[in-house]
Parts: sequence; C-alpha cells; structure tokens
Amino acid sequence: MVDWACLYRSLLTPMTRLIALCALLVGSLGQPLMAEDGSRVGFVDVGYLIDNSPQAEAATERLEIEFQPRQREVTETRELLDALRAELAEVSSDDERSIELQRRIVELERRVLRTEQAFREDLNVQRNIELRNVREEILQSVAAFAEAQGFDFLLTDGVVFASDRVDVTERILKQLREQN
Repeated sequence: MVDWACLYRSLLTPMTRLIALCALLVGSLGQPLMAEDGSRVGFVDVGYLIDNSPQAEAATERLEIEFQPRQREVTETRELLDALRAELAEVSSDDERSIELQRRIVELERRVLRTEQAFREDLNVQRNIELRNVREEILQSVAAFAEAQGFDFLLTDGVVFASDRVDVTERILKQLREQN
C-alpha cells in the first residue's frame, strides 16, 4: 500500500501538491467531483477546445480570406517560373534568347523566394495573434463555466488521466458553440 501522506509531503511545490491532492481525491475517494470538504474538481482539455471551437474555425477562415490573395500571387508567380523554365528547355543554349530567359528565371526565383518568405512570416505572425485571441477567449469561457458551475479546481495541461465523470471539456465546447 502507498503511504499517501508521505508521498504528499515529499512533493516540492504548492502546485504539485495541489495536483497530487486532486489526484488523490479523484482516485481514492471514488467521488471525482466532490471532495470531503465539498470542493468540486474537474478537468478540461484546452487544446481540444482550441482545435474544435467555432471561435478557432472562425479565426482560420479569417486567415484564409486575408491571405488568399497573397497565396494566389505566389502560385501565379511559380506557374510563370515553370513556364519560363519550360521555354528555356526548348531554346538552344547558344541562343541569345536563352541567356535572357536564364536571367529572367534567376530574377523570378529570387522574387518568389522573397515573396514566399514574407508570406510565411506574415501568416505565422497573424496566426499566432489569432491563436492567442482564441486561447484567451476560451480560457475566459472556462473560468466563467467553472464559476457558474461551482467548481473549485479545473485542471488542464499535465493531467495523465481524467475520467469522463470529471472531464467537462464537451460541456464547455457546447457553451462556446452557443456563444458563437
């Protein structure tokens, strides 16, 4: 048998003690939502909420709409580059036209590389902003849910296992969908 009191005292930080206490309450009392002192404990998978919330879907759509013209420009430039390469393959290497095509291809390759790099950087910056905004909105909803439902603890990341009895993720996702 595990000496739970000894194990609990050996944990170093208050947060790990809190997590261990919650795990002890959930695992050993058989009452996952209500501790002896009346504390309600639950679990929420924030990553799942971010991946499946309508707010995240809306953010993805906004990014697609915002960056679609630039993506189309990059694609068209790549197609032009491919056409120039095909044209170069048909021209004799001694021809003056060949030298001009090679020069245009090199210039276009540089432009494509610069454009793609700028596109990726701008997209990543905007994606991070959108993700941060979605995460903040979801965390606010989780906190509001926990308060409205009378939870004392809602655990998220770092939980190895949470039974369906304490997992409130789907209930929060339903609330997020209603808010949207």
